[in-house]
Amino acid sequence: VTAQLPSHSYNPLEPLQRTKSAPPATMIDHVLGRPSSKSRRLQVLAVLSFWSLYLAKGPSHGPPVLQRLSRMLSKRMTPWQAFLATLVYLYATRNFSALAGLASPEPMSNMYDAAYFRATWVLTALDAGFWTAMKIRTKWLRDIAGMVFSLYYLVAAERADEKVRKIRACVTVEHLRVSWNKPTTPYVGFLQRLVRPRLTRWSPRQLRIPRPPNSDYTEPVSAWLYYDGPLADLERHSRIILDIPGGGFVSMNPRCHDDRLLGWASKTGLPIVSIDYGKAPEFPYPHAINECFDAYATIVRTKGRCIGLSGREAPQIALSGDSAGGNLAVATTLMIIETNSPSFRRCPTQATLPVPDGLVCFYPTLDMNIGNWMSDEQMSLIRDREMNKPIVRRKSRQYEELVGTPRRNDDRSDDDNVKAKANGQVNNNNSNGGDDDDDKAPKVNGLTVDESERLSRASTVTSPNATQPEYSRSGPQVLDTSAQSSPTKQQQQQQQQQRQSVSHRAEPMKTRLATSSMISYFNDRILGPEMMRAMILLYIGAHNRPDFSKDYLLSPVLAPEALLAKFPKIFLMTGERDPLVDDTVVFAGRVRRAKEAAGEDATKAVEVTLLPRISHGFMQFPSVFPPAWKYIDRSASWFDQLFSEAEEARNPARPTMSSESSPVDDRPLEMMSMTKMRRGSSLSPSATDRKAAAGAGSGRGKAPKRPGLNKKNSLHHPIMVHLTSVVQPSQGKVQLSSEEDDFSTSVYGTRFAARELPRTQMPEEQMPREVAYRMIRDDLSLDNNPRLKSEEEAEKLMTESMSKNFIDYEEYPHSADLQSRCVNMLGDLFHASSSSSTSSSSALGTATVGSSEAIMLAVLALKKRWAKRRAEANKPFDKPNLIMSSAVQVCWEKATRYFDIEDKFVYCAPDRFVVDPEEMVDMCDENTIGCVLILGTTYTGHYEDVAAVSDLLVRRGVDVPIHVDAASGGFVAPFVMPDLKWDFRCEKVVSINVSGHKYGLVYPGVGWALWRSPEHLPQELVFNIDYLGAQQSSFTLNFSKGASQIVGQYYQLIRLGRRGYRQIMSNLVRNADYLADSLRSLGFVILSETAGAGLPLVAFRLGDVKKGEEEEEERQYDEFALAHQLRARGWVVPAYTMAPKTNKMKLLRVVVREDLSRHLVDALVCDIKLCMETLDKMDHESIQRMGEFIRHHMSSTATASRHHRHHQNNNRHHPKQQAHSSYKDEDHSLQGTTGKTHAAC
Repeated sequence: VTAQLPSHSYNPLEPLQRTKSAPPATMIDHVLGRPSSKSRRLQVLAVLSFWSLYLAKGPSHGPPVLQRLSRMLSKRMTPWQAFLATLVYLYATRNFSALAGLASPEPMSNMYDAAYFRATWVLTALDAGFWTAMKIRTKWLRDIAGMVFSLYYLVAAERADEKVRKIRACVTVEHLRVSWNKPTTPYVGFLQRLVRPRLTRWSPRQLRIPRPPNSDYTEPVSAWLYYDGPLADLERHSRIILDIPGGGFVSMNPRCHDDRLLGWASKTGLPIVSIDYGKAPEFPYPHAINECFDAYATIVRTKGRCIGLSGREAPQIALSGDSAGGNLAVATTLMIIETNSPSFRRCPTQATLPVPDGLVCFYPTLDMNIGNWMSDEQMSLIRDREMNKPIVRRKSRQYEELVGTPRRNDDRSDDDNVKAKANGQVNNNNSNGGDDDDDKAPKVNGLTVDESERLSRASTVTSPNATQPEYSRSGPQVLDTSAQSSPTKQQQQQQQQQRQSVSHRAEPMKTRLATSSMISYFNDRILGPEMMRAMILLYIGAHNRPDFSKDYLLSPVLAPEALLAKFPKIFLMTGERDPLVDDTVVFAGRVRRAKEAAGEDATKAVEVTLLPRISHGFMQFPSVFPPAWKYIDRSASWFDQLFSEAEEARNPARPTMSSESSPVDDRPLEMMSMTKMRRGSSLSPSATDRKAAAGAGSGRGKAPKRPGLNKKNSLHHPIMVHLTSVVQPSQGKVQLSSEEDDFSTSVYGTRFAARELPRTQMPEEQMPREVAYRMIRDDLSLDNNPRLKSEEEAEKLMTESMSKNFIDYEEYPHSADLQSRCVNMLGDLFHASSSSSTSSSSALGTATVGSSEAIMLAVLALKKRWAKRRAEANKPFDKPNLIMSSAVQVCWEKATRYFDIEDKFVYCAPDRFVVDPEEMVDMCDENTIGCVLILGTTYTGHYEDVAAVSDLLVRRGVDVPIHVDAASGGFVAPFVMPDLKWDFRCEKVVSINVSGHKYGLVYPGVGWALWRSPEHLPQELVFNIDYLGAQQSSFTLNFSKGASQIVGQYYQLIRLGRRGYRQIMSNLVRNADYLADSLRSLGFVILSETAGAGLPLVAFRLGDVKKGEEEEEERQYDEFALAHQLRARGWVVPAYTMAPKTNKMKLLRVVVREDLSRHLVDALVCDIKLCMETLDKMDHESIQRMGEFIRHHMSSTATASRHHRHHQNNNRHHPKQQAHSSYKDEDHSLQGTTGKTHAAC
């Protein structure tokens, strides 16, 4: 075996290459994706007709530039006509066979589907172009020439096929690398990135993984990390995908697989480590396998720290690979399993490694011993599965296609057709309806040739006088041993004649003779046998001579069953027309048989996906084969399934409490029921009952009817309990344990598990802390799941500061100082320094309990300052008013109501969801204490034009200050739209409030109020007090509060910095835009802003249904019904009506936070589509009933009423207690009587 492949060396496959049929010759055939002689003939006729018409009707002397010369040289026939007639004649003679219908058949006419054939056309043109330009030494010129030549070969498809055929006949490693490394060239790479959708925010990072101590190698393993997130977030992950990319063992680093790996990183959200192993022939077998094994061992040994994981727990790892990478992935798994098997372990001191959680392979190369014929065992392995029938049918037809036997129905197997014929139900028509499969088979003795051949093959009796064809097989024709156990006399005579004969006879047929897929698909346009031969020679190397029949690391299909039985679950995907498809199905069959022999469930061991009319490498070029994207998405979901199933296998669910039983019972008595238990009843058996059970005899009886289990005294809420049965010596009755027994094996074994949690009164007795924790936690688990998660360090700081009372400045001075630091930072962020005459910030402010308190303080400051000015001017100050948008949050209405201020609203319009600056300024009068503008409305997230209102007030000379409610946008706009003027850069802005628990990335409970300068905060609102020996100032509504949230805010400000906040907010905007585009494609109307012009949220409503070209039909369901359907699928997407004057408009809103990844956005859009399909199928009455149910049972009013009715029934000593609600006329759970939202949407 030699690894040297000189370009002019003898190639044993060259004679076979010369006999290959000519590939499709026209560009039109390739564009249509289905080669056809008919289309070729139509093209020839079209060309001849066009130029013949031109010769007859066109200018006789040709184009104007040649007419003068033609007239000079012509007498009867112009030179132009002669030249053109010559070209037409040559074209006609060249295509004479196509015109006369004598053209050879197209070998690719039914090989691939249209999309895949188009992809092979583009790839063939690129190969031909880059191979033509590979001899150019200057790189930039070589890259340009490769693209130019490729464009030529796209048009001249016949020449491209001929060029590729000739080069493959003498292919070298340079040819292979030029062909397969095209994605790394600048222009092809640019086109791929241009076509590829934006999958991740982060580019792949390069890694170097150190070798384990016992490795023979010292050089670290090179790899690439694909992860859609910052490296710091890797600490949160405990699952890894270890990918081994393909490339024929000789080329293609992980960056050539960006489409697949980036798609996985986006869909799964997991870190993907793709190994850049050493390529042959520089690093021959088994260097690449050892590299992959060492990388896996290091990741396991370091618990993932070598790639950025926390290392606190052993990570879950799944292996993946395509083509040659699939070979390495399976071989690596075999080496890992060897470490767990002493009989296979290569080194006695080798450490044991955990088996991967799963394996995902695409068209893997699993058998290096390329053979021509399929063995009986291989055919039986393929026949073992129902899904392999297309492969079996194609192999069974190979002989018939050679001898010209008409094809049978593709949808029937041999056995199916024999059975159907026996019942008189054989259908002669081809179900596929292909052009070449339509002909009916000629009949012989009333049967088709195909039918009679199958019936004769099914017969167990062979006539001794029958004349056998040259290629027929004597002996039994079926595999039914029972039918052949007692041969007839005639058969015994025939066998005696055979034993006396000296002639060689054919072996009995066990399975139909069939060639391997490598030989069957000899003409494959992607992976030919010449390339396989070259890859194997290069991979093995010049100095290796492995045993192809035994080396299972080289050919994993040969692995022993003892190793295959320990394989994790495997997902395999390959094309039906792939030359390597036999490797996949045979290996899958071997794994299933090994699992069966080991007593495991073989049906779940391997899942094989066969893609019809597709060949090799389809995951490699989705830019020219778009269906590959859906295969990438489908395979991404496999990893979650692998990890989940592996975790369940490691942590099987514990059985519930099994009951005690009598020693003479034939089976244990177990009882588990949903029952309503009397308050105070115990679940565990008493001590005396357990003693009696130890010596109990047999016998069963009915449970005694116990007092306290009647329905009247039962609890309101049913709970699940486990009843432990105790068999009495005489009666065998099931009894409940007594109240006094304190025995328990878990929290749910205590007596508290059968009691309702207190609602109105403190209990008299105490309960264990673990019981109190578990009971309360179970109660809270029914809440919606908040996905906001701070970093571990932030949570630790906040927990440590939870006991600090922030008002004790003297006791906690440094905690108090953190508030001042945050105020200074926010003042600088809101440009307070640019609004003052000094360089330092003159702003002042305070931390508050959310934005509500900040708004209250701002309104008080505006009112006091206005009242002071009015008093100084001897004017009345008893009728203050505040102008604001009707889309404000409900806390503004609270402030005006609490402080006796008239609220004046600038109402929204159906086409405008923000205030009109002109209208707002026109509403100002001498009693206006201020104008409120919102940086991010609650309904649609729009930014109101603060600068326009400020400039208009200045121009008109209206002395009215502006307060900006930046509760949501204060932490978004400065980073996404830094040039937007809304803060203290606007002259009339005097105060701003912002929430730290919205986009400030802190847990709920902290807000901030800031003023431009001390003059805008009246001194009468500031209290200077001596508290516990410390002089301090306070201008908050409340006095005591914890320091946790302020510590958390300070941590985020210095931890992330401006750059970190900018990256996070930019990502939120991108995901919001992606969601908006996805919803728009479903027909929704997007009401919110995009591209960062508003908050990163998506407000949308249902679009109109088109009934005709101009007519529109109303939907039978609204946004509330859709929100209810989404809640049933686990999504909390609130629906509500718009602000007053526009409250006929209904909408839904999705707030995009840092936890809403692109993967979750896709899942949400998918569920929205499913919910709409569900609602479309419902009738109008059902939807109306569902709406009534939502209003009466699922709104906050209905929930409060049910709770109060429950307490009235359970607390009859409080007869005056009645159900009440703050919003009695509520239409739904998020809408108040005035149209304001009063709950977080």
